Amino acid sequence: MSKQKGDKRKRRKKEAAKQTNRRNEIVRQREQRANALAKWKPDIKWRTNGANPEFVQLVQRKFEEIDWNDESVFHPGMQTAFELLKFKGRTAVKQAFMPDEESRYNGRVFFGVFEMAIGNVIFSQMSDDEIKRFIPFNDISIVCSGTRLIGTFESLEVCKKDDQPIVHKGELCFHSKLSPKIKLDGQEKIVAFSKHAIEAVCERACPNWGTYGGLGDAFAFFAKCQFFELTKIRTQGSSERTQDAFVLYQECFLEAHNPAVWNLCNQYYVQIMDSFDFLLPEKAKEKWGFRIGYCPIMIRGDYAIAKTLLAPGYGATPEFALIDKSGLDDDSKRQLKRQARDHCHKKMSKTWDFELLKWFHQNGVEQVRLLPDNAFAPSHEVYFG
Repeated sequence: MSKQKGDKRKRRKKEAAKQTNRRNEIVRQREQRANALAKWKPDIKWRTNGANPEFVQLVQRKFEEIDWNDESVFHPGMQTAFELLKFKGRTAVKQAFMPDEESRYNGRVFFGVFEMAIGNVIFSQMSDDEIKRFIPFNDISIVCSGTRLIGTFESLEVCKKDDQPIVHKGELCFHSKLSPKIKLDGQEKIVAFSKHAIEAVCERACPNWGTYGGLGDAFAFFAKCQFFELTKIRTQGSSERTQDAFVLYQECFLEAHNPAVWNLCNQYYVQIMDSFDFLLPEKAKEKWGFRIGYCPIMIRGDYAIAKTLLAPGYGATPEFALIDKSGLDDDSKRQLKRQARDHCHKKMSKTWDFELLKWFHQNGVEQVRLLPDNAFAPSHEVYFG
């Protein structure tokens, strides 16, 4: 009996020792983890710029939740780059990516991927509901500066009348902080967009707007666009009545053309104009854009608000009328209208088929045009085109 008691005591001591060792190991791993995290987790300075506080808090919370030591989040090479940033600065990281002139182009690409890494991780942690609630009406840009990161927030302004938000179909309406204006019936109105119109423009012109890189393009368009070409389009269901609308154009970004990279925005010019003449020195400063579509307008207080977006060839657009008035047979007309309904930037990025837009352009409704120098405010950059 005493032997059994002795064996039990030994087992209990052994088990207690195991538990103590496990606890010590957990503490040791936590200390190692904390030391590693302190070693290379980058410092960040946030610039909120009066942006939507809920969006700011969401992004900052996602940043703090990043597991910096998880190699499935940041592979060892990326971790080394962050360590370089923290202890030697941005210049050292760039030099590591671009040690000589021969590696300059690939190095720039890799450095761009590095700078976007944290933003991509933050967005991967957001739910679909969070993205739909805050994007693309809000923007976050995270870049390297010295030995730390700078996180810059921006938000579109909510349209208001008598200090109350203006709502269209139960959703808020937004405008750029620059408050661009158009003149209707002799009165200046601030250009604004319904939530539906913003999402429709994004789907047509920047289909990856729900990603970190795509958001940069999408938000910049609404925040920086200054050129809205007034026009009249047919009222839906009527061949005679018209309504006010404005035409939206996106830049072709010809100054960013690189023969080694197929940029879809560049290709609107190359394919529709059937030319590379923008490479000529005398055309170097010209700013060209492609037609995104038409926005029917509603007037609310000081604002001319885009209700939706009609892509070229949709019913009520000049392109649709062009098809009807053409000498084509009925089957050909139906085919062109069907192509117009299916047309979008995302599809074209896969097919590179510009024949429909080229037909519109060659038959009287230009799809590519020279834009005014001030069509977009400065700092409108494109990441993925």
